[in-house]
Amino acid sequence: MPTGKMIPEKQKGLFFCFITQSQTLLDMRALINAFIVHVTLNILVFLKGWHAFDEKKWARIILLVVFGTELLAYAFGLLFYRLIPDPVNQFIRMMGTSWMLFLLYASGLWLLIDLTYLILRKIQRKSWRFKDRSRQYKTITFLAPILIVVGVMTHGHYKFLHPVVRQVSVTVHKQAGNMDSVRIAVVGDLHLGWMINREHTKRFVDLIMAQEPDLILFVGDIIDAQIDPVLEQRMDEELARLSAPLGVFSCTGNHEYRYEAEEKIQLLNDAGIILLRDSAVLIDSAFYVVGREDKVILNRKSTEKLLSDQ
Repeated sequence: MPTGKMIPEKQKGLFFCFITQSQTLLDMRALINAFIVHVTLNILVFLKGWHAFDEKKWARIILLVVFGTELLAYAFGLLFYRLIPDPVNQFIRMMGTSWMLFLLYASGLWLLIDLTYLILRKIQRKSWRFKDRSRQYKTITFLAPILIVVGVMTHGHYKFLHPVVRQVSVTVHKQAGNMDSVRIAVVGDLHLGWMINREHTKRFVDLIMAQEPDLILFVGDIIDAQIDPVLEQRMDEELARLSAPLGVFSCTGNHEYRYEAEEKIQLLNDAGIILLRDSAVLIDSAFYVVGREDKVILNRKSTEKLLSDQ
């Protein structure tokens, strides 16, 4: 006879309502935080450029147009993404994400340049004043990081379009039943969504399956943010093509808990990717695969606890 307490239907409804409201609040907070960070970085970089082109009106006009257009497009996409056609939505998302990365990297370089200038000026007061930071100095130190970051991001985009499979041999000095070797495909951070669309998903799945793995392991962040683009483009159909003799498993990442967490996890399970959430599975009576919850779950089990339970 079951000994656990039954939850009345009314209480179940209240409990579900509480979970839904909590998730909605988390989603709203994530959106607000993202917008605040985006606006703050835009303002800081805009002021940096405004100061660098203090006597060049045409350059300041370009700054106003570029930053104003980007900020308005980002805000519009963030607030009304459910109402925008997919191609437009995807363009805005790609632009916003690329712009955010550009601002972060460029800001880091500008900060490094400013700190270096202050240190050198402190050590050699007169020789490092550059005529109180001449117009030429300000222009060069503003544009140089931009060119560097654009170059790095262009290289990164090329690498994304041409992924490389790394083969690593690992020797484990333990018995694993009758197995002499296991070919494991370890995949991380696909971030499927508005930017990584179904076409990219198909390419990744084809690449994984081409390795002919015995076991496929994802290490989290399969879906980037909202589940909407994954559903609309039916990316789960591509994920469902993944198969391996010993199974397909994943743990959760922080992006699994951004927007509609349980829906995303259920979708992955339905696609044949078994989510191990503070749990383990015995593979072919030979070894265990253990999946730990992401650190956003504050009460997640420790690694020691998970291993000792097996």
